[in-house]
Formats: sequence, C-alpha cells, structure tokens
Amino acid sequence: MTGLFLLLVATLWFVLATAIAYAIVRRTKHVLSRFAVALAAFFILFPLPLIDELTAKPHFEALCQEQAVLVLDNPGIQPRTVWFDAGVRTHFPIGLLDSTVYRKQYVEMATGRPVYHYSTVTATGGWLVRILKISESNSPLTFRSTCAPPELSNLRVWLRDHGITELPRPISN
Repeated sequence: MTGLFLLLVATLWFVLATAIAYAIVRRTKHVLSRFAVALAAFFILFPLPLIDELTAKPHFEALCQEQAVLVLDNPGIQPRTVWFDAGVRTHFPIGLLDSTVYRKQYVEMATGRPVYHYSTVTATGGWLVRILKISESNSPLTFRSTCAPPELSNLRVWLRDHGITELPRPISN
C-alpha cells in the first residue's frame, strides 16, 4: 500500500514539475531554447523532494566506513569471558539529515577491562518521509538506513576465533 501511495506522490510531483517547467518557458519564442530551458528546469525541480537524502547519502556511507567497525581492544589475552557493559549513542549531522552512532562495549567479567566494542550507524529520512509519515522509523527512501560491521552477521564465529565467551549480565534488583 505504501508503494502505491509513493507512486501516486511521484506521479503528482512529475505532473507538477512539468507544469512549473512549462510555466517558466511559455513566453519564450525560440523553440530550441524553450525546450532546453524547460528540460533544465524539469531536471532541477524533479529531484527536489529528495535532495536532502541524495546529498546525505555520500556522508552516510563515509560515516559507515569510519564508524561501523568491530574492534578487539586487548588482543593479547585468551580465553576470556565477557558481558555487555554499556551502550553510548552519539548524534551526527550528515548533510541535512541526522544519524546516530550506537557503540556497544563488552568487558571482561573478572577485571572489567574492555575486550571488544562495535558500532552501528542509523540515519533518519528526509523531510518528505517525515511529512508523509510513510515510515515508522523515518527511514530514508534513497539508501539503507542502517549499517553495521560485516563481522556482526557471524559474531559467534568471530568470538570463538578470538577465544571469547559472551555471557548475559545478571539482573540485579
């Protein structure tokens, strides 16, 4: 249903952008310049509703390359038993959008020393997504909203290869 709604919105914007481009050039006499200006106006107007997402995409990809990593803090000692210590959210502006880097840290049970940590990066959608409320999570329409370290898909294997056993933290009252 959301897809049909987006198709309707895109069609209406296409018609409106075409009408605006025509209105800009309707008094021009020379046919060739009229067509060129109308075409240029249309190609400037048509991507405008998504321009904030289109400009933020390269910034988001660079932030993912930099932040979405899995890091072994103390590689020397093995085997180790760890549990989750803390998660920290940091907000970063990426172009006209916002993103959040969520860092999870795991510490050694016995000493409390950091053993490994990783971060995931999440982006919010642009103004069109927020106005139309087409996504519960305000995800962007033009790129994936989340990135994580590639090792996270096989975290159990990565932990086993590094001699790390993860246990749940006990719940205290």
